[in-house]
Amino acid sequence: MELMQGMRSRKELILLNRTFLELGVRTIHLDTDISSRATLLVESHFHSQHLQMADALIAATAIQEGLPLLTGNYKHFKGITGLEVMPFRV
Repeated sequence: MELMQGMRSRKELILLNRTFLELGVRTIHLDTDISSRATLLVESHFHSQHLQMADALIAATAIQEGLPLLTGNYKHFKGITGLEVMPFRV
């Protein structure tokens, strides 16, 4: 959802969806476990690094699924235990 929000036009959104399809990207739906983990992350990291709910949900999903998080916003996720963060550069 965060990537979709970043699209500046319908054309970019179509390209993003096409890319997801070509890469075989799967959608991971939020569940109670992810939501609970995200809440704990906000409680633990909001005051120290201003972790916002959207980023907490992203981090919690990666942790829950055992997946690395590829991000251009490395600083948003540093220091989160159990999260493998991989910086992304264009």
